[in-house]
Amino acid sequence: MKKKILVCAFAIAVGFAQAQEITSKNGMPVLPESGDWSIGFDAVPVLKYFGNMFNNDSGNTVSANFPANHPMMLVGKWVRENNVSWLGKLRIGMGSSTVNTLVDNLSQATPDSTNQVTDAAKTSWTNIALGFGIEKSRGKGRVRGNYGAEACFGLGSSGTTMTYGNAITSTNPVAARPTEVTMGSTVEIGIRGFVGIEYFFAPKMSIGAEYGWGFGMSSTGQGTTSWDTWDSSSSTIKAITTHNGGSSSWGLDVDNAYGSIMLSFYF
Repeated sequence: MKKKILVCAFAIAVGFAQAQEITSKNGMPVLPESGDWSIGFDAVPVLKYFGNMFNNDSGNTVSANFPANHPMMLVGKWVRENNVSWLGKLRIGMGSSTVNTLVDNLSQATPDSTNQVTDAAKTSWTNIALGFGIEKSRGKGRVRGNYGAEACFGLGSSGTTMTYGNAITSTNPVAARPTEVTMGSTVEIGIRGFVGIEYFFAPKMSIGAEYGWGFGMSSTGQGTTSWDTWDSSSSTIKAITTHNGGSSSWGLDVDNAYGSIMLSFYF
């Protein structure tokens, strides 16, 4: 008799657990499961694209209240348990741009606009950011509430190098012109809490909104500017270096006052 009671209790428990599971028409689980991974990105460009596609208008937008609040960071998630996930964010960015300006060739007795020389300014930059946090969720059905906390750390630097088509000479005695401007390295630290909601519109695919509040600080060190100058007493070019001041700031506030929209895919 006891054996039959245990068997019945087990069957009821299994049936209840299965009733709690949400599956698609094809039997696929809709909600993420323990061990799943996910990637997420800002949903605003996607929403704008579909709006443009359906009404043949290139000016669609969600709202000025929904800017992109994930500044070029890859967002990943590992579902450690059904309602607990670890978060990771990463940005490794670098690049450069060059601006060329045509100027008169001063080596000619009479400057000719058809035979100009080039002044060039090349700017290079680097941005690295890392984030780590924990997210918990609760709710029933396809809608879940999320809350958690995360910390972020970032490094950035930039500099500009200038070259000139006309050299500094006795006939072109430029008092001083910059040849290189280097900004001090920037260090950023942030700690934030967040709350949000996530709706699973298809198996392992969701769209969600998130609000955050936290503390952030940023510090930029001193930079330098290198100059070429004409020394008339010795008729030579001299190089000098000056220092630029740094800066620092901190804040404790809502970090996305109008919310952010995210698309997430679990696999």
